[in-house]
Amino acid sequence: MSHDYRGTQSDPIPLTRPSLPPLDEMLEDFHTVFDSGRLTNFGPYATRLEALVSQTVGARRVVSVANATTGLMMVLNTLPPGTEVLLPSFTFLPTAQAVAWNPGLTPVFVDIDRNTYNIDPDDLRRKVSSNTSAILGVHVFGVPCDIDALDRIARDHGLRVFFDSAHALGSRIGEDAIGAFGTAEVFSLSATKVVACGEGGVVATNDDTLHRGLLNRRNYGFSIDATDSANLGLNGKITELSAVLGLHLLGGLQDRVSRRNQIAAAYRSGLSRVRGLRFQSVPDGSVSTYKDFTIEIDPKEFGMTRDGLRAGLAALGIETAPYFSPPIHRMTYFRERFPVAEPLPTTDQVSGRILSLPMFEDMTDSQVERVIESVEAVGAGAINRLGKRSAG
Repeated sequence: MSHDYRGTQSDPIPLTRPSLPPLDEMLEDFHTVFDSGRLTNFGPYATRLEALVSQTVGARRVVSVANATTGLMMVLNTLPPGTEVLLPSFTFLPTAQAVAWNPGLTPVFVDIDRNTYNIDPDDLRRKVSSNTSAILGVHVFGVPCDIDALDRIARDHGLRVFFDSAHALGSRIGEDAIGAFGTAEVFSLSATKVVACGEGGVVATNDDTLHRGLLNRRNYGFSIDATDSANLGLNGKITELSAVLGLHLLGGLQDRVSRRNQIAAAYRSGLSRVRGLRFQSVPDGSVSTYKDFTIEIDPKEFGMTRDGLRAGLAALGIETAPYFSPPIHRMTYFRERFPVAEPLPTTDQVSGRILSLPMFEDMTDSQVERVIESVEAVGAGAINRLGKRSAG
């Protein structure tokens, strides 16, 4: 990769940009798809993608799907109606929507750990009830959950554990890839992910019963032999063109995750000199994909709010996003239909201070340094203005 970029305000830095293989490397496969006339319906490329993901994450069964939201909806549809699913509110909206779309399932929101931003096992245990059927953990921004703690709670109460692993294809806990934990893990292959197929997803599981249940839901709800329907189904098929992209991208997965970790290390080193910033913690021995690199701004120490910093960076041509603000329990639909019984103080505090900075594998070292210097400059300007007002 080239690292000679010299950015200016007229050269915007996007929040994210997919890293794609050279087009000429994929043309033969694209021609094969076009010549076959088979653009979808469980074609050979989708089948090969499932096999390669299985090998990559260490799960025996993998089902390709149209997107991760569809995968989550089908996985959760295997739960008994009239039950509750425990999940964090600090996550992307589809995590909770997948629960709410299923008839008879109720999302119950759990607070997050102050350091990792993942679901807090202590609050999780407190919220288990006689109606709870499952835990839905999220590897937020690619940082692995405390899987052992979630498994212990699940065993103690006879619950199933699913993971929204949309950000985590390429994350690890020790030598174990995220993908074979719990009852199932659901990955996203959308355009903002490390493996960016445009749209798409995969569900990984070692549970043969669940695997069969997914196959019976993915094709409009038709049974595997396509003669009957006993389940609520979806059009959940990935396209062959998306699968081609996935196959070409999976081979370089670890290199791209390594580059993202290099960028994250540079951000941490450069921004550590700025007062009022915190970083998401990655547990010892774990590897994050850094699908997003997110900072938390203490407005008193930094001198301005998250929104002020975001506006200042935008003026310098740097795109950012407040992932995840507001948290889901504060959004109108969920606030009105699934109100929380007690506050989620850590979720509310973090979501009001969070800001994701540009992160993509092809970022140059100069672009990374420009972001760091811009954060410093915006913050210093705010502090200087505050100092002048105080002195006056």
